[in-house]
Amino acid sequence: MFHDTMQFKTDSPVNAMAVSRDGLLAVAGRSLLKVYNLCNENGLLFGQELYNLRSSNLKNLNFSNSDVTWCPLDNDILATAATNGAVVVWNLQCLTKSKIGVVYNDHKRTVNKVCFHSSDPNLLLSGSQDGCMKLFDLRKKEAVTTFVSNSESVRDVQFSPHWTYHFAAVQENGKVEIWDIRKPDRLECYFIAHDGPVLACEWHPNQDKWLATGGRDKIIKVWDLNLRIPDHMIYNVHTITPVLKLKWRPEKDFHIGSCSLVLDFSVCIWDIKRQYVPFAIFGTKQDVTTGLAWKNDPFVFISSCKDGTIYQHRFETDAYYPAEHYPPIGIDFNPFGDVAFSTTDFIYRHSQTLQNSNSMNVGGSNRMNRTLMNNNIVQSNSAANLNHSLSTSLTQNNGELPLTNSSILADARPTTRHISIGSPSNQQHTQSKYLPFPIH
Repeated sequence: MFHDTMQFKTDSPVNAMAVSRDGLLAVAGRSLLKVYNLCNENGLLFGQELYNLRSSNLKNLNFSNSDVTWCPLDNDILATAATNGAVVVWNLQCLTKSKIGVVYNDHKRTVNKVCFHSSDPNLLLSGSQDGCMKLFDLRKKEAVTTFVSNSESVRDVQFSPHWTYHFAAVQENGKVEIWDIRKPDRLECYFIAHDGPVLACEWHPNQDKWLATGGRDKIIKVWDLNLRIPDHMIYNVHTITPVLKLKWRPEKDFHIGSCSLVLDFSVCIWDIKRQYVPFAIFGTKQDVTTGLAWKNDPFVFISSCKDGTIYQHRFETDAYYPAEHYPPIGIDFNPFGDVAFSTTDFIYRHSQTLQNSNSMNVGGSNRMNRTLMNNNIVQSNSAANLNHSLSTSLTQNNGELPLTNSSILADARPTTRHISIGSPSNQQHTQSKYLPFPIH
């Protein structure tokens, strides 16, 4: 696993990355802004440097980058956000060596995010640590509109692919705001999305008005803004670490990729209909993942690492599917207080192994007598051992679920066993029952 992951390393730490529709990769950092080729499928040109936009003579803080994005309608235009509040537009077809198109210095603090409009190549949006969002027209030399948030910091901004004039902004205080660029004096709506800072948002490319958000509270939430209730959440996914970046998977409406702010160096692909277990995990990293982008293919994506390493991941060679390695287990209660438990035969086989191991420690004559006595009920003894282990794991006191009030039935499928445990409060009136149907 992971041994076929293609990778190359830049010469500086990477804060952000973006992939153009033609397969060019832009990577940005405090002292880095380069464009690489990703197009050649045989790997010969993968990672070939095409442009070094942060040349040695550009030492200004305007080029200390915190984010980078490509114009979706012009593959020669990209924009960067700087830690000193500058927004810089670059043109790869510019005749000058620096390739700088225009520099905007409208923000007072670090710009966290920049985003181009999906249908107008001249519109660029930024969100800053100063709590403001600014709309730039590349034909003008300063911001044309300013949107003021009630938060101290705007962490992410995204133009909607479905609403021509609307964009989403997520805040440090846990709010999500929806704005209309024609009405900068008041926002369209807002709602509290997370307990703590919201770090990322992403509009669904196909589902009209679905917005995904991720926060420091370790939850990915999906909101349907089509509904009359603006803060209606339709899905949520519980991750193990704060969520830094989100990207919907192409052609897979219910799959979304995420990477962590700290601790977890992997990229996880989630099925939003499954709340707790990732659909696929991609590892290999030695530092925090700072960005991910799909390579115009639902089975290939690019990720960047803080240490400067760029990875190209493929599902067929790099993915680890955790659900395939977990023993399926089900448990439920009925109105009478009974507990039904279903699992694969892994636990059953494990109990048999323990039983056989214990039997080897007993003298030969005792072992022979016990074998002859139980020759016809070996399955029942194994089931009792299994029931004892389950009862111990389901309660802290062994006396709460008496063994005499439990039963096991082998399913028609040899890999599944079902258990019904009577309610301890009604054990004098309740008899053990067999489940007449398999639980999948």
